[in-house]
Amino acid sequence: MQLTKKVQVILMMIAALMMANAASARVLSMTGSWYMNRGPLVDIPAKGGAVPCGTQLTPGGGTAMVGGTGLENGCVGGLRPANGGIPGNGQLQVNGSSPANFTIEPDSFSVFPGEPWVVAVAVAPTVQQLASTFTFMGPGRVAPSGSNASGNPSAAAFMASAPTNDPGQLGRAGANFSWCPGGGAASSGLGAGVSACTAPANATPAAGNWNGRISYTAGANKFGGTMAMMMGGIGYVSVVITQVPGFSAAIAHQQVGGGIGVQRAQVQGAAYNFLNFNNFPSAPAYSTFMTATPCTNPLPALPAGCGVITGQGAAVFGGAPIIPADSQLNFGMPWTTGTVRVSNTGMNGTKPATTVLSAMGYDNRTALGAGKITLVAGGTTHRMTKATGTTSANPQNYSALDVVNLNIGQSAVPAMSPMGLATAAVLMMLAVGYAFRRRLVTNE
Repeated sequence: MQLTKKVQVILMMIAALMMANAASARVLSMTGSWYMNRGPLVDIPAKGGAVPCGTQLTPGGGTAMVGGTGLENGCVGGLRPANGGIPGNGQLQVNGSSPANFTIEPDSFSVFPGEPWVVAVAVAPTVQQLASTFTFMGPGRVAPSGSNASGNPSAAAFMASAPTNDPGQLGRAGANFSWCPGGGAASSGLGAGVSACTAPANATPAAGNWNGRISYTAGANKFGGTMAMMMGGIGYVSVVITQVPGFSAAIAHQQVGGGIGVQRAQVQGAAYNFLNFNNFPSAPAYSTFMTATPCTNPLPALPAGCGVITGQGAAVFGGAPIIPADSQLNFGMPWTTGTVRVSNTGMNGTKPATTVLSAMGYDNRTALGAGKITLVAGGTTHRMTKATGTTSANPQNYSALDVVNLNIGQSAVPAMSPMGLATAAVLMMLAVGYAFRRRLVTNE
């Protein structure tokens, strides 16, 4: 009889511990990379520029085949950043199972302080190079959509059924949706967006929408979340100008970025239909410019280091601004393990300016959350000085697609949830009660 009771108590303890372990919060280690693609060929922070997928730069300035053409290598649209993405390292708070939800701690991804990067780019026919000292820290907390206030570090939560469970996705037009920027006059810049934007042709500027289209197809368990990358520092986009009278190819450098000491959110992944804006100051032009080694391959710019500006002539017209001040709206959508497709159509002068970026995430973790997961997030822009409502509007907009890869491994020190603590207390009470009862029986 006593043996039977002992077996029953042991079985109860085992079952309770299994329940507590499955439901308890756990601390898992994490490494990863965050890739930020702006247009077809620009990776931010432009760490070495773009190279064809499956290749890497060689010491001689060329490329060598190395394999690896998937999203885990930052491969989007046939290209990948030469020197990798923004590195991540930290711990995750994980709970639940199949799939396990998790929270990424603040500043688990960072490039700080900013390193000077100068690369030739070909995102538009008139762009010569991008020079930057950008800093990155994420996840971060941002001001409400539409605000340009700076942000602060903040944890980011990822979960199943994110379209309905994530507060950052309030107002989302279903787990699967197609969305176009617009819904307001070109000068207002604050259109609500066109949610019934279902055809690929809707990416073309028209009366009801602006230049761009974002579509989402949810993945398994509708897993996803909201998480922003905070970017600081300054960059300069160098633009070739052929319309300055008397000069065949002048060069101007337009400032981008929030500035020294200012951390502003990138909109991809921040929330559903998240909006902020960039202001671009006016810039003078210089009469001519010289470059380093010529680029033998323009798309992407190869060999490494080619096309970088090494000198320039005097400022034209006494340094008066040639490029006018401008502004740009940025629209972003949440993270998902499903499929994201972003497209823009139009012309840049006489050159086509159509971009299509597409990627599908995946979740290869165990029931309790260890393993690999890839999430993707899309966005699009709208340049305010360019007219809308016609296919010849010369919109100069671009698509954006971010990719986050996480490699999650089990930590040696788990945390216990309130349910686990309660279960342990019940087990202790049972054990103590049984011990006292056994002692009394023995004394009798």
